[in-house]
Amino acid sequence: MTGTDAIPAPGMRYALSIADVKDIVDNARKQRPDCSPDDLLKAFLFYFERDAFIEFGQ
Repeated sequence: MTGTDAIPAPGMRYALSIADVKDIVDNARKQRPDCSPDDLLKAFLFYFERDAFIEFGQ
């Protein structure tokens, strides 16, 4: 990867940092060790919209 690969295309922007993504996945897997791709998507969208981790119902 070159330095220019990390630059978003015109009109695009970064939504989440790598650290945020890792934290979202870690949080989801702590609550649901067998979480599905749909669970992870819900967790990402929840975080993106609210800047908070999702709490899956038990």
